[in-house]
Amino acid sequence: MVSLLKCLGWPCEKTFPALDVLRLAVLNPHAVAILLGSEDNREGLVSILFANLSAKAPDACQMLSLRVLSNLFSAGADAIALIRARREAIVTRAVAVLPKENKYVRFTSAYYKCLFSPLFISGPCRSPSPPSCSTSPF
Repeated sequence: MVSLLKCLGWPCEKTFPALDVLRLAVLNPHAVAILLGSEDNREGLVSILFANLSAKAPDACQMLSLRVLSNLFSAGADAIALIRARREAIVTRAVAVLPKENKYVRFTSAYYKCLFSPLFISGPCRSPSPPSCSTSPF
């Protein structure tokens, strides 16, 4: 995990492989416990994802940042609480990088919006599991 966090600190143009590993790591309960174990780690994770959700970041890094956030929905209550606490900032950054010509970024963004929308409904989120949604226009 130390090596992964060090790689994630590289400039955005070079973090693509590390973000891909992070995307998988957040599905591992042990890795999530390390990544979300302290306030410093949580803030570091959020700042890394936000840096890669900027207009200056490569499309691949934007897509993977959204995928990491999507996978956090499957990482347990602590991860969902982290997303819920920062939902406005996350949506603001995600919307700022769109629209994109890159179909993978658009698809990932649509999927993330389906996952994220229940967090804006008043009252408690009834299910921590991701809702199923269709991106089909029909």
